[in-house]
Amino acid sequence: LIVRDCVLFFLIGRMWRQTGVDNPSWVLWMVVANLYFEAQGFFPWMSHSVTLYEMHCLWPWQLWIFAGCVVPLFAFILLAHISAAYNLGLLWIKIGEFGICLGLFLFPVLSSPYFHFHHWFAGWLFGMHCNLDTWWSRATMAYFWGMYVNGIAVYGRDPLLTCSYAHFVAEDQGCPTTFDHPVPLEMETMSTTILDV
Repeated sequence: LIVRDCVLFFLIGRMWRQTGVDNPSWVLWMVVANLYFEAQGFFPWMSHSVTLYEMHCLWPWQLWIFAGCVVPLFAFILLAHISAAYNLGLLWIKIGEFGICLGLFLFPVLSSPYFHFHHWFAGWLFGMHCNLDTWWSRATMAYFWGMYVNGIAVYGRDPLLTCSYAHFVAEDQGCPTTFDHPVPLEMETMSTTILDV
């Protein structure tokens, strides 16, 4: 799967047109992405998810200020990509490519209650579309590739459907699950005996 990710990133990201990934500017933005994701553990106020419950009930004020800076920055980068693609006459091609990628990789799993939008997936999905021939687009692509590398290096390339995928693999291998095989009677009596003592 990682090879597939790399090939698609290379093709859709038009990496053959890039100046290369072995230059300091590319490596710098990859390192910045890795430092950002690794630094989250050192700041307790950053250890929260982007869910409605977390945002409404648990986000501290520091995280709101941080989000107030990051969200406009990403909105600016998105608008810059749209504007540049429009000026180059590539806007509809970019929208089509992005729509196809969403249709193939995101929409089929989006409705599952087990879906988790891993940061490796976000970096991979968005990064390959930041492929304009400008320094800021290449920097954005490198940052997103750094997100992808950080995600799979630190946590592994976890499946998007988390528990649903794990259940599928267990059933496919013929492994017993708690849904298929109830707890044996001797196990139930042993656990109640231990609790009664």
